[in-house]
Order: sequence, then C-alpha cells, then structure tokens
Amino acid sequence: MTPEELNRKIEFIVDSQARLAAAQEQDRQDRVKFEEWSKGLRSNHAHERPTFTDRRPVFTHRRPTFTNVERPVSHIGWPVAHLG
Repeated sequence: MTPEELNRKIEFIVDSQARLAAAQEQDRQDRVKFEEWSKGLRSNHAHERPTFTDRRPVFTHRRPTFTNVERPVSHIGWPVAHLG
C-alpha cells in the first residue's frame, strides 16, 4: 500500500468516525426532546387513564347455550345447508 493510499484510508476512517459521532449526538438530542415531549403527554392525559377497577373483563363466564342445535353453523359462521 502506498503512502497516498494509506493516507486516504486514514482520512476515510477519521471522516466516518466524525459522521458517526455527529449522528449519535443528533440521536441523543432527538431522544431528549422526545422524552420531554412525551412527559408532557403523560401529565396532560394522566386523568384519562383508566384504573384497575374501571376495566371490564374481556371474557364472561357464562355457560354456552345451544339454541341452534337444529341449525348447525359451518366454521366460517354461515348456516350449513341440508341436502336431501
């Protein structure tokens, strides 16, 4: 490798490291801004968050009823046609 090639490679590495450091700093600044912005959202909407007692259960514990025994339903929810 010639001295010029070595210098170009070193310059490329130094430039790449400088760009990476600048991008990392920008990311850090953006994260800090986002955290401050999201804190404002949380404090503004804290009164709207449901408490544990406000939540309703997703599933009910009722026994299934079999009122449509004479009309079976296919796996996609349509009534099964009786042939014959």
